[in-house]
Amino acid sequence: MFKIKSKLVFQIILVLFLFNSKLSIAQLVVDQTLTPEQLVQQILVGSGVSVSNVSYLGDPIIGIGSFSQGDNTNIGIDEGVILTSGDITNIPGECTTSVGGGFHNPNIGDPDLAALIGLDSSQINNAAILEFDFIPQSDTLTFSYVFGSEEYNDYVCSGFNDVFGFFVSGPGISGPYSNNSENIAIIPGSVPPLPVAINSINNGTPGTFGQPDGCISLDYSYLYVDNCEGSLGGTTIAFDGFTVVLTAQLVVQPCLTYHIKLAVGDAIDGSLNSGVFLEANSFSSTGISINTEFTASATSYASFVEGCNDATIYFELYEALDHDYVVDFTMLGTATNGVDHTFIPDSLVIPIGQTLDSLVIQAFQDNTIEPTETVIIAMDYESSCSTAEDTLRFQILDNTVLFSGLEPLYCGDVLADTLYGYPSDGVFSGPGMIDSIFHPSLANEGLNEIYFTKYFIDTTGSSPDTVCINEQMLATNVAFAAIAYAGADDTICQGDPYDFAFAPNLPDSISCDSIKWITNGLGSFNDARLIHPIYNTIPAELGNVELSLIAYGVLPCGNDTSTMILTVDSIPTGFFVYTPVDTCCVDELVDFNASSTCIITDWSWDFGDGNIGNGQNTTHIYDQGEATYNIQLTMLNNYGCTTTLQDNIFVDSVFTDFSINTPVMCLNDQVVFNGTGDDITFTDWEWDFGDGQNATGKNQNHIYANPGVYTVTLNVCTDTTIKQVTVNTLPESNFTMSPNDTSCMGEMIDFVASDITGDIAGWNWEFGDGNLATGQNVQHTYTNAGNLSILSIYTNTNGCIDTTIRIRNVQDVNVGFNMVQSPSCESFNVNFTG
Repeated sequence: MFKIKSKLVFQIILVLFLFNSKLSIAQLVVDQTLTPEQLVQQILVGSGVSVSNVSYLGDPIIGIGSFSQGDNTNIGIDEGVILTSGDITNIPGECTTSVGGGFHNPNIGDPDLAALIGLDSSQINNAAILEFDFIPQSDTLTFSYVFGSEEYNDYVCSGFNDVFGFFVSGPGISGPYSNNSENIAIIPGSVPPLPVAINSINNGTPGTFGQPDGCISLDYSYLYVDNCEGSLGGTTIAFDGFTVVLTAQLVVQPCLTYHIKLAVGDAIDGSLNSGVFLEANSFSSTGISINTEFTASATSYASFVEGCNDATIYFELYEALDHDYVVDFTMLGTATNGVDHTFIPDSLVIPIGQTLDSLVIQAFQDNTIEPTETVIIAMDYESSCSTAEDTLRFQILDNTVLFSGLEPLYCGDVLADTLYGYPSDGVFSGPGMIDSIFHPSLANEGLNEIYFTKYFIDTTGSSPDTVCINEQMLATNVAFAAIAYAGADDTICQGDPYDFAFAPNLPDSISCDSIKWITNGLGSFNDARLIHPIYNTIPAELGNVELSLIAYGVLPCGNDTSTMILTVDSIPTGFFVYTPVDTCCVDELVDFNASSTCIITDWSWDFGDGNIGNGQNTTHIYDQGEATYNIQLTMLNNYGCTTTLQDNIFVDSVFTDFSINTPVMCLNDQVVFNGTGDDITFTDWEWDFGDGQNATGKNQNHIYANPGVYTVTLNVCTDTTIKQVTVNTLPESNFTMSPNDTSCMGEMIDFVASDITGDIAGWNWEFGDGNLATGQNVQHTYTNAGNLSILSIYTNTNGCIDTTIRIRNVQDVNVGFNMVQSPSCESFNVNFTG
C-alpha cells in the first residue's frame, strides 16, 4: 500500500511571545539528533517508494544529519539530508570557514569511490556511506541534490579531489561498480555519461594547485556556483563552491527491490572536506504524487486552525495519460464534511493529457468551545504495482478564546486580581499583567488593554512557525492617587511676572482629573487651571510668596497639594561715570567706573559700537570713527534681578596741525608755533620742541639755545603732528684798522676783516660817514673829522648775520707856528707851537 511520507519532525522547546511574532533564522540550520533510519524514512524519501534495511558507515554524529532554512542561503534546497567527509555543524557559515572535523573514520575506504577517480580503496578517507533497499512504484526513480566542496577553486584539476557517487544495483542494472551497480550522479545530458565532480563542474579555470593538462572545459560551468561571490555568496555556506541543484534519475522496473549506496569521501588526504545535500522528499518514484501544502505551517503539522490556515492537496502524475485518472475519496473522522470544513467531493479527476489537479480545504471558525476534530480522507487510485489506497489525516483545532475576571475600573493602590482564560495554554499580556495576575499598581494610568492570546505553533518543521494567533481583549481604566508637583522654589524681581513654563523645574500633576493654583500673595494667576500659568506680581509685592498646586484625583482616588516659594526681590540701583567726560577721541582709552548700593554678581557693558565688556570697572577704545555712542550697563544681583543704565558719549575724529613762522632760522631767533585743527577746543595741546623743552597750549613761542635740526611734536588727544625746525649757527668775524683808532682827514685807512668760522660768504662795510664798501679787506679816506662809528656786517653761507662796531677818531689838519723871542741878547729860546 502506498503511504504519504511526512517531513522532518523536531521536538523543540517553544518560547511563546506575548505579541504576534514568527521566529526566523538567517542562515542554514543543521541537526544531528536523528538516526540514519529516521533521516531516510522521515526526510529523504518521498512518494512512490518504500524503504528498508537502512545502514550507515561513518561517524553518525558529525558526518550525517539533516538541514533546514536552505531558502535563506544560495544552496537552492530548503531542507533535506547532508552527507559530508567533514563536520556538518561547520557547514553553515562564511566561505572562509573550514568544514573541519574531517578525520572521522580515517581508515574507511570505498572501492566504488576509489574506482570513480582511479585510486586504490585505501586512498579514500573519512567516507560517509548511507545505504538502503527500496521498491519503486513507477518505472523511474528521481531525487535532487547539490554537491559542494572546500577544494573549489584552488584544487580544480589536482589529484586530491574529493569524490562522491550514487551507486544503484538491482534488476536490469549491469554497471562497472560493486554488485554490478551503476553511478547515477552524472552530469545531465553528458555523452558518454560524465560523473559529477570538481574536475567536471567548475568555473573553467585550473586551480592554483591544479595542473592545466586539458581537464578544464567550459561546457558545464553553468552548473557551477562560486560561493565566495554574489549577494548571498560566502555568507551562509562554508563550501567555497558547489553545483546548482541537480537531479539523479534512473529507469527501473516497478515493484521490484533495488539497492542504493550514497557515498562521499576525501581523496588521498583528509583535509578540505566536501558534502552532498539531498533534498527532502525528493527520493521518489510515483505514478502519482500527493503533496499537501498548508498556509503558515509545515505539511507535517497536519492541522487546521479554525478560520486561520488552509491546505491545498496536489495530485500530480509523473506523465500525462491517455485516459482520465480518477482518485476516489471516502470521508472518515469526527469532523462534519461541509460544516466544520470546506465540502470535499467523493472523487477528483485528472483529465486525459494533463498531470495535475488539486483540492483546497479550509476549517471554519464557529466560536464554539469544542474538542479537536479529525478529518480523514481515504483515497483509492491507480498504481503501477496494484490498485493502491492511501489515507490523509488532518486535525481541526478549536480556535475559541475567552477570559474573565477583569474589572472596568481600578485605583492604582488596590490589590491584584486573578484572571481566568480559556484555553488553559493561552497567554495573558498587557500593562500590569504578570502571568494571570493583573496588578493595577503596575499598569498604565488610564486605559489598559489586556489580551488573552492563544498561539498555534507548528513545531514539526526545522524551526517553529506561528500558524495562527487568536486573542480576546478586555479594557480597564486605572486611576492612581493624584500627585501634584509645584516645582522648585524660585526668585523673580519686583514687578516682574513669573511664567511657570520657563521655571527651572516644571510643575506637573499625575493621575488627576483637574488642577488648580492658589496663592497667599498679592498677585494673581492668568489662569489658575493651567499646569504652567503666569503669576502676575504687583509693584508693592516683595518677599516670599506661596504658590500651591492642587491636583484633584479621579474617584475613588484622593487629591494632592504641592507648594513652592517664590521670592520677590527688589531690583538693583547704581550709576557709572567715564573719563574723559562727554567727549573723547577716536582710539583714545576711556575708563568706565560703576557703583551700586546692592550686591552685584554681574556687570555687563555694551559700549554702543558692537563691543561688550564686563566687570565693575573697565576700559574701552572707540576705533570706529566719529559718532555719538550709547553706553549701557546692565547690573545683575544675586537674585537674578537686573537694571540697565544708559549714557551717551561723543567720540571725535581729531584732525590737528601747526604752522611755524620760519622752519629755517638763525640762532637766537624766536620761533612762533601756531596750532590749527577742527572746531573742538582741546585743552591738551602738548608740545615737545625737540630740545628737551615742553609746553602746553595751542600757540607757543620758543628760542633755541643751540644750533641744530630739531623735531617738533604736537600731541592733541590721539592725534600727533611732527615737523622739523633747523637752527643755523651765527657767523663769527673781526676786523683791524691801520692806522689804529685815530687818523687824520685825508689819510688812507686799511680795514682788514678775519673769517673765524670759515663759512662767511660776504662782508659789508658802513664807514659812518655815509660811505659803504664790500669785501673782506677795504680802504677808506675820511674827509671829515670826528668820532665815526664803523660797522662791519658778516653774512655766512646759511644767511645768518653778525656785526662788529668800532669807533674811529678822525682829526682835522691845519699846520702853523709862532716864534717868541726872549729879551735877552746873549741867548734866546724859541718855542714853536703847532
